Amino acid sequence: MERDCRRKYGKGHTEYVNDLVYLEHNNTIITVGDDGMMIKFSFPDLKNCLEVDAHDSEIPCIVHNPKHSLLVTGSWDTTIRVWTDDKLEPVRVITHHDQGVDDLVTVDDLWIVSVGRDKRCLMTALDTGFLVHRIDLHSFPKKIRNCALSPQKCVLVAMSSDKIIKIDLTKRQVTHDEEEEKGVAIHGEYLRTFEVSKNYTIASGGQPVLQLFDRKSNDLNTLQDFEFAFMSLHISAQYPDLCYAGDQIGRLYMIALPGLEIQHRFRVHKSRVLRIIETSEGILTTSNDTRVCLLRPLIGLSSATYLRYVARDSIFRRLSLSLFREMLYF
Repeated sequence: MERDCRRKYGKGHTEYVNDLVYLEHNNTIITVGDDGMMIKFSFPDLKNCLEVDAHDSEIPCIVHNPKHSLLVTGSWDTTIRVWTDDKLEPVRVITHHDQGVDDLVTVDDLWIVSVGRDKRCLMTALDTGFLVHRIDLHSFPKKIRNCALSPQKCVLVAMSSDKIIKIDLTKRQVTHDEEEEKGVAIHGEYLRTFEVSKNYTIASGGQPVLQLFDRKSNDLNTLQDFEFAFMSLHISAQYPDLCYAGDQIGRLYMIALPGLEIQHRFRVHKSRVLRIIETSEGILTTSNDTRVCLLRPLIGLSSATYLRYVARDSIFRRLSLSLFREMLYF
């Protein structure tokens, strides 16, 4: 059952909004999209404050480095660009990839680690833009799609279309982990998105299936009770047994881990939910419908209390439907 809710939207992009970062120190969010634009919104009112023509092609990814007050964007125009996080002024352009950049992360405030359509994983110095190391991934037949850091911080988890591979950044080579590979065996389907936390790896592919590998119990859980495939996943940092999942038709699911029990479902967009971020003010999502959405917590409850209620679920079960309706979103 879809819950009724009120939502707040930020507008400015003319094409898909692929990624965003939340800058807590100045209450802003920065979005990037297929239109090559980078847009700064005030938060939580989502007013368009500043637009920058950042790249010549689609921008699939952006990360924030708070220590150096820098933003890093990767684009299909093959470049990585570094920006100041306040005025979005350019700092440097990095041109080590031969084809489009699909995803990137920053490591230890020192390195930019990026993966691209040239099937390379590159380590670049954040402060100078110099290429430090290159790892060739041509032995993997499918395209690299995105990447994330493992909880150990020294290992990059990169996703190709049919499996997750691990790259040890200290040894600077591809490694194999049978447990991690077990956690993403999506019935032979290609992988679309995944999320890694201390206790879990959760992934989804071309079919409407979620699979979760629980590191504590070494169990693999599967949930197939969905109509549409998922485009984005996010494991809550504050409540590590809670996951958000966005599907192809604009719905956001709240799912309890490790059992993969669906807690709630909300309609937040008209099309695919591409990115999910958790903030103190609510849940931020981006979509193909060119908008950014802020889903706010219940009236009378702080965000922390609301998420705790959802994560524990039993409290919600004791609420009557009439009481729930009286407590609906602002």
